[in-house]
Amino acid sequence: MFKRIIKIVSALIFVSALAFLCALFAFPSIGAQKSDKEAHRYGVLELRGAYRNSSAVVEGVCLSSYLSPYGSPVSNYSVEKVLSGKNIAEGDVISVNSSDVSGSRRILYLANAIGDVHSENSEVYNIVEGGMLAFDGKNIMLPGSGPIPVELMENDIVKLKEEMQIPSKYYCYDDIKSLVDNCSTVLVGRVESIEVNEGAELFTNHRGEVVRMEGDYTRLRVRVMNGLYWQNSFGEMLDVRLVSGSENSVLDAKTNNSFVYTHPAPAIEKGKVYIFFLKRSPDEKESFFFPVNAYQGFIETMGEEVLVPEANRAFYGVTSFDKLVDLLRKASGIPLAAVE
Repeated sequence: MFKRIIKIVSALIFVSALAFLCALFAFPSIGAQKSDKEAHRYGVLELRGAYRNSSAVVEGVCLSSYLSPYGSPVSNYSVEKVLSGKNIAEGDVISVNSSDVSGSRRILYLANAIGDVHSENSEVYNIVEGGMLAFDGKNIMLPGSGPIPVELMENDIVKLKEEMQIPSKYYCYDDIKSLVDNCSTVLVGRVESIEVNEGAELFTNHRGEVVRMEGDYTRLRVRVMNGLYWQNSFGEMLDVRLVSGSENSVLDAKTNNSFVYTHPAPAIEKGKVYIFFLKRSPDEKESFFFPVNAYQGFIETMGEEVLVPEANRAFYGVTSFDKLVDLLRKASGIPLAAVE
């Protein structure tokens, strides 16, 4: 009886294995489809690094290639579609430091080129690592993954746009010149609205190391009243973002040690006017700003007076708006816009 049971079980195992092999040969596309989907998924995930390091992602057609006066290969592209980025538009012609064949259609992950002035008629970009993909109008060609439907990449970019890159470090400065030199813009503005966003997807990208986290941030809509530096236009609306807890990651610019302050960072209120000290988002694809740090990012104004937070060592003791503007002018050497 026992031997009979063993024979029956063995027979069942053999039949099951045979059925599986028959199904595999009869429907080989099932295994292939699963393999293709996995390859596509991993291929798209590999492009995330290129996206986070880029200032723009575009579809373009190569118009021509040539050697620059410095002997480096350059290709001009007509931008057919902008997948991400704020400074490129469809129809633009851009120059890219790469060699290509005229007529080639590409998906390009681009970073702004610095110090290269060989092209007078278009913007110049570098291609980030792994960011030059052949494109036939339907599929992108990724080495090791084969053709991937472009919709998969585009859908992943939509997801990535929901993340917000925040500064990896903030520094507090002792003197006005150092403070201003480390700002993207300084302006007088009124807070028109305040919007709190909870549970946002945040990440930092420091030297290629991406750290993801969940956190809260406050979005300010700031109307420019006077562009003290870099001439923001009167009436222009800026998007300024304050990350909750950023005061805990401020470093002393001189010592590189943690900046320790026993009082909370200053709060900001809707309808009030401040002098803002701002840095652009570290993500070049975005157009919003962050305060230079939680303690020196803004100074409240009250008519002819200013309320300087105690932790703001660069302007500590200053109470006059005109005096503060004068100190800014002397420290920076940049002529200020007329202050109304």
